[in-house]
Amino acid sequence: MSFKTNFLGQSNAWEVELPLLTDGDSYKLLHYTHFSTCFFKPRSFALYCACNIPVLDSRINIKRPSSKYFQKDEANLDPNNQIGQDFYYSKENDHPTIENKNLLDRGHVIRREYPQWETKEIATKASRETFYFTNVAPQYYSLNQGDWQDLEDFVIDQVQNSVSVFSGCIFDDRDPVAYYEGAKTGRNQSFLIPLKFWKVVYYVSEGKLHRIGFVLSQEEPVKSLDFVFTPNERINTKSLTKDPFSDLDTNLVPYIVDVDAIGFATGLTFTAAIENIEKERGIRKYFMDSENQSIYVKFSRDQLNNFL
Repeated sequence: MSFKTNFLGQSNAWEVELPLLTDGDSYKLLHYTHFSTCFFKPRSFALYCACNIPVLDSRINIKRPSSKYFQKDEANLDPNNQIGQDFYYSKENDHPTIENKNLLDRGHVIRREYPQWETKEIATKASRETFYFTNVAPQYYSLNQGDWQDLEDFVIDQVQNSVSVFSGCIFDDRDPVAYYEGAKTGRNQSFLIPLKFWKVVYYVSEGKLHRIGFVLSQEEPVKSLDFVFTPNERINTKSLTKDPFSDLDTNLVPYIVDVDAIGFATGLTFTAAIENIEKERGIRKYFMDSENQSIYVKFSRDQLNNFL
């Protein structure tokens, strides 16, 4: 019922494996209806979620469940490892759409509509399971409701063939810290906020497996929040992390990027496939002692059509 590696077809050449990791103790693989989550316990968010989406005619439209379905998955993971409502309603300010809520939305890592297929009963169950906080990350409201949502819309509205989708956070040891007083507990708490998000889409075209990657940064608006604190320059200069997306604009616009760069930034190993961006820009390799700047193209629907 969860993510299937052979979803795109029975050919071994079309199998899409879950990205590999080496440090098993820090991660918990959780299986839900039509999607799986690799949860990174030290950061309290998903490193990635993986979902299969069938052809357009097989997808089922389910009315959005009530926000009451936002809850911790206490059956499969220690609730203390999950950032829940205590944070998202922790600060009263001028959120434009939700009263008494801070400006970071409960962003779905895997979009709610992605696993909605098979039967209406199963699609409803899958939709509700996307509201577990294991599938949620703090996203600036205009990112969550803006161009990132537009990209997600494209995947489910315009891509008519079956696809396998991976989406997640980029964790950096220089990420800023959110300090807050819990709305329900009243306790002072903190966690590191991811500043970049990524998505990789696999699809079959002309009998061959293809993939395309995306990254979006929320660095500028998140660092401007008054309950978020950025590491000092000494920490930045001593960091071992080399960000291949450091030169992307911070205007909440997604970029089409080479998937190897996402692998370098996340520590994940993705299934090899054809990438049109490599044909245009040349294949790059990523090492700790190189510049490691990603190949990238600013996302637009017209531009995306050139790559799919």
